[in-house]
Amino acid sequence: MTISGPNRPITDYTLLSAFHRHAREEGYRIAVIDGDTGLDYASLNRRTNQLGRTLQKLGVGPGVSVGIAIDRSADLIVAILAVVKAGGAYVPLDPNYPKARLSLMLERTQPRVIITLDRHISQLAVSSVTILISMDGTNSISSESEEDIAQTASPEDSLYVIFTSGSTGEPKGAVVQRRGFANLIQWYQEEFSINAEDRLLLLSSPSFDLTQKNFFTPLSTGGTLICYPPGPFDLTRLAGMIERHKITIMNCTPSAFYPLIDPPGEDAFKRVASLRLVVLGGETISIPRLQPWLEHSSCHAEIANTY
Repeated sequence: MTISGPNRPITDYTLLSAFHRHAREEGYRIAVIDGDTGLDYASLNRRTNQLGRTLQKLGVGPGVSVGIAIDRSADLIVAILAVVKAGGAYVPLDPNYPKARLSLMLERTQPRVIITLDRHISQLAVSSVTILISMDGTNSISSESEEDIAQTASPEDSLYVIFTSGSTGEPKGAVVQRRGFANLIQWYQEEFSINAEDRLLLLSSPSFDLTQKNFFTPLSTGGTLICYPPGPFDLTRLAGMIERHKITIMNCTPSAFYPLIDPPGEDAFKRVASLRLVVLGGETISIPRLQPWLEHSSCHAEIANTY
């Protein structure tokens, strides 16, 4: 079933056009925050165009897969958008996954190119026909044109390949088409009135299916994507980021959210007072765990149950 909003369904071209419009008209706005560094829309657009052209010269286009083994960061967003602009399908490879799982994902998708960082190369079983691009050394990419790339992919072409958990056997890859995903993004934006003032926290693994809409939604509305840094889950750091960056949207499992408001109290609730939308999925929700926060005067959030 195709999901669309009340207006006409959009395609991948409209999705990219929205991003391009923000880069052209409001290029000064911050698109991605990675640690203490902010990348504005104009700079993000230029970098993705340069990398996208490099990918096309390496044979990337419709029907060609590109592995991306980068954790949550501005480099990850640059790589994803570059693959989309080049017309290919990206395969998100969480570098924290076991080497055996990553090997299986690479074997099944046979990417022509893998975009990664130097420190993750040893984790990847790269075949002799796979081309590696390290985001740590992109001098050759900087010579490419910064102009927008003419689109070659159709709405029916693949956008990304996502793998199941493998809890009932070997992980299986599912191909997601551009048209269906663009319709999902439009519905998501309209249903929850997501706009340029929203600041979305990227918390989940790059290889989770739910994460993919979090990559694209803020960038198609002119909002800001804030990357939670790689490494162990740190409640103090997470709460501090929500308060400091005035995060308005979170998408995570209930068990990842409960500790932010537990034990309940003024101090805990104050740290998450900026949230207006919390999208919870992957597990059943315990309303009693949320009730004290939801009934507090500092809470202005809507809870969306996507389980």
